[in-house]
Formats: sequence, C-alpha cells, structure tokens
Amino acid sequence: MLTRSKDGKKSAFDPDPKSIDQCKSSPNLDRPAPGNSWWESIKSEVDNFARYGVFNIVDINTAGDNRFFPSVITFVTKRTKDSTPEHEIVDRSKTRICFCGHRCILGRDYTKIDAYAPIPTWGTMKLQLALTAMHKMKLKAFDCTAAFLQTETDKEMYVRPPPGLMSLLGRNQSDVWKLNRAMLRIS
Repeated sequence: MLTRSKDGKKSAFDPDPKSIDQCKSSPNLDRPAPGNSWWESIKSEVDNFARYGVFNIVDINTAGDNRFFPSVITFVTKRTKDSTPEHEIVDRSKTRICFCGHRCILGRDYTKIDAYAPIPTWGTMKLQLALTAMHKMKLKAFDCTAAFLQTETDKEMYVRPPPGLMSLLGRNQSDVWKLNRAMLRIS
C-alpha cells in the first residue's frame, strides 16, 4: 500500500513523524538497535549542539523584550539500499533542529556579513585528497561534521525549542535557547 510522505511523494514505507508528539507514539521511539531509535537521534542532535556550545538554556523571563524565533524539527529514516517494504532495513534515524531564519529581517536581525556559514576551503579538500593518495587509501566520501555550528553570533537572539522537546529532555517547557552560535541552516 502506498502512502504519501510530507513532500507529497508516494512511498511504500510508513511516513516519518512530523513532530515530537508523533515520535512519542511511534514504535521506533526506543527501538532496540542502538542509534536507530528516534530518541537516540534526538539526543544526538541536542548533544551536538551542547558539544559546540550553540545555545544556553535560559528562563523566558530573563530574555526581556527580545524577539523569540521559532525552530522546527524534522525526522528522516535512512534505509539501506536493500530495504524493501516487506523487509525494512533501517540504516539510521536522523533528526535535525533548524532555526526558522525566514522570520529574520535584514538590517534588524542580521546583516549581509552575518549571513556566512563556514565550509571547507578548496585547500582543505586538496589536502585531504593528497593525504589519501599519499597513504594509498581509498576515499569514497568525507563529511565535515557540524560545519554549520562553527559560526559565532554577536547578536542576542532567542529561539523557542521545537514543541515538546524540552519536556522530552526533562526540562522546563517554558525555557528558551539563547544562541551563542549559528543553529544549523536557515530553513
């Protein structure tokens, strides 16, 4: 039986959750295989933010008159190429929390100089390829993990966590995030 996914495409697989509430009611919230559960995926994304010091959790009352920007959370199930609807083989469950940057206004919330995301330079990529060739290794792909989290912010910005996330993490639901660094990509 074909179902329609969030982007309108037909799929034989069950659709991915669209919210934390749907994750909670999903049988895959605490899947036995490590790294494949939605809980592990959410925890991994939040731990990545903590590792790079992306935000501080603050009480909403300490933010004063500042604007609160929303955030969104997305869930994607990565399956192996051998996966079929009858025998689903999940490679991993992936969660991304994004800052809703489309609500920012140029000149007030950011400048064109602020709209920068660090990426590896050609020199870095050439060095990686040269080291691979020098050591007679095979390179299929390389990934710059969390490159988007490297940009510091100098403006005081506050983000509301995705609905349900703070209670899932055992925190106060009314707390907000004060950004120290860029939070993923502007969606």
